[in-house]
Amino acid sequence: MVIKYDEKNRTYTRLNEQGKAMGTVAENDSLGRYEGIAAEYRAQQNRQAQQSANPSGYDRYKAVAEQYNNAIREAKEQQTEQTVRAMTEQVAAARRQNEEANAQAYAAKRIAEKNIGQQLAAAGLGSGGMSETARLQNELNWQNTVNSNNQNLMSAEQNIINQINQYRADRAMEAAEAEYKQQSELEQMYLQQQEQEAERAYQRERDAVADARYKQESERDLALQLLKLGYNNEQIARTLGVPQATAAVNGAAAQTATRQAAPEQPAKAQAGEATLDNNPTAYLESKYAELFAGANAAEKIWLKNVLYQLEMGELSAEEAAAKLGSL
Repeated sequence: MVIKYDEKNRTYTRLNEQGKAMGTVAENDSLGRYEGIAAEYRAQQNRQAQQSANPSGYDRYKAVAEQYNNAIREAKEQQTEQTVRAMTEQVAAARRQNEEANAQAYAAKRIAEKNIGQQLAAAGLGSGGMSETARLQNELNWQNTVNSNNQNLMSAEQNIINQINQYRADRAMEAAEAEYKQQSELEQMYLQQQEQEAERAYQRERDAVADARYKQESERDLALQLLKLGYNNEQIARTLGVPQATAAVNGAAAQTATRQAAPEQPAKAQAGEATLDNNPTAYLESKYAELFAGANAAEKIWLKNVLYQLEMGELSAEEAAAKLGSL
């Protein structure tokens, strides 16, 4: 639950975990809730300020992990670009080799033209020139060589481009897997932190309940002792330092003290009747119901505490029976 403050309208609005407004309190609230929710809002702001100044273990780990992974990612990207540049240079080298091969083919064609003319002249088939058939065949041979060189170049270029694309895809997959792993680790750590915080909150709540119960029982025991010393209700309340102490609390202490001063002899159990020996659960439930029916407000609180201690295993059946018997 989060509290949002509207400075313009001077209102406070409670928001649930989905960000939906659960209620708004204005400055002139007729139920007197404004000061209370304002105090809650200030406490919320203080907690947020403390969290910013002292980030949790998860936040610190996340910041360090992001810095580390960013540095690793940048280094890998640089390495990738260097490798791609080196592979791209292979294309340029292949083109240079192709140009040289084509130049050599052209030179071979020109030499062939000269040699064939001389050979035909020596054979008496021409006067320094060559027949049209021989010239065309030489031209065709040169074109075939150039075409073959260019085809080899295209294949080499395509092969290098495919290697570059595959290399980039592999590096992108590695980066995605590293990112997923990091997010999974952060999510797991966040869940663990939430569980730890929930456990601490639960323990604080249990401690608060236990402290309140201990304080209540301590005040009751002290009130009994003071009553035995002759203190009246007003003196007991002043001694305990509890202005809210009521006559009902002190009256319960007086009734207990009276019963302890003149205890009654327990009646003999009838046949089939539950006792602490033969059926402690039924006996305690019956005793609790009997006492609760005639108890005042303070005694009912005390009885509920006894039952809670019994259920939590803090008291044995005998101890619970002794406590119930003292009332």
